[in-house]
Amino acid sequence: MTTLQARRLPILNYHGVGQSASPEVDHWTVPTENFVAQLDFLEEQGWQGVAMEQALTDPQDNQIALTFDDGFSDFATVIAPLLLERGFSATLYVVAGDIGEPPNWLPDASGRIANWEELRRVHDAGFEIGSHSVTHPQLDLLSVNDVKYEIGESKKILEAELKSEITGFCYPHGFSTAAVRSAVVEAGYSYACSVRHKLSVPGDDPYALARIVVFDDTTIEQLDRWIRGIGLRRGGVRLERTLATAFRAYRRNHHRRSHKPGEPAQNEC
Repeated sequence: MTTLQARRLPILNYHGVGQSASPEVDHWTVPTENFVAQLDFLEEQGWQGVAMEQALTDPQDNQIALTFDDGFSDFATVIAPLLLERGFSATLYVVAGDIGEPPNWLPDASGRIANWEELRRVHDAGFEIGSHSVTHPQLDLLSVNDVKYEIGESKKILEAELKSEITGFCYPHGFSTAAVRSAVVEAGYSYACSVRHKLSVPGDDPYALARIVVFDDTTIEQLDRWIRGIGLRRGGVRLERTLATAFRAYRRNHHRRSHKPGEPAQNEC
């Protein structure tokens, strides 16, 4: 099991760059010019952009982990070239059930998930590929068997096609429970990323690593403050768990109301 070393680790959480894949994710799609400015800022400040696997196994004081959720094709066409120009690396968490197709969980999607040729190309270029489930569900609302399928099958799909071990997992929507995290451990992953909009610090659960979310309107000034731990969420693990439990109850009730009469609702782990 991978653990954080004795230092704070900024982990940036991106989704798309450039053209939004769906109106639903506009706020999580960073304009290309903003992304370039952010990379230039990180480089000027002496940060080295790295993949999660490197940050956890070969930690250095100047590292900042760069992570990209979902696996949109813009990673291969826009993001990876910009990172390589600066000698940066990153981790791409891929929804394994939508390879080469529009994302199943987004309405009116105009973008698509990267295809196997694109994923092999960025993997061969040194970028880490991680799992983001098979269908991008809210894992904490699924049955035990469905959770194991989403976590385990996605790993198998990616490993079979990329011919490489997949060691990292990222929770869709950032939601997890102790049972979900246990399933990640049992599936053979070394670590998993959540969201939380906080710095990761020593003592954090390696299967619930905190990340800092970068939005379409995030300024350089905000990014600088967040990396230094200023203006981020506060509160201990107990408070986070209390809030998460309350929000899970709300989402579960909403999910049940959205089901058609007679259609079974999903169970929590």
